Amino acid sequence: MEHLHGGKMKVYEYALPNEELKYLQDKTAKWPYPDAISKMDENNLKKIARDIGGEYFHMTDDSSTSKVINSISNMVTYTDTNESVEVYSDTYYYFAIVLFVVLTVVLLDIKNRL
Repeated sequence: MEHLHGGKMKVYEYALPNEELKYLQDKTAKWPYPDAISKMDENNLKKIARDIGGEYFHMTDDSSTSKVINSISNMVTYTDTNESVEVYSDTYYYFAIVLFVVLTVVLLDIKNRL
């Protein structure tokens, strides 16, 4: 049975290779639970897009895809920069120098006591 406004949702959690995949069940219905059907709330998706400063596109066919790609391409700004940013720097040698000095002092002290 094909659904025009949604579909069954497979449950992949803990699925073994030879185990048959099961569908998510609608626990709000009466027993025995039927398979849940996904539903799209387009108004909510538009609100989410607006809240995060994005734009909602309802895509129904391949021509919608090129419209979205062109729209996104117009929003993106490309910059070419040759600047390099140092993310980290090695500082272990500072501690190695201090450790070397401390060990030298300790060894000299032990030698003087003998």
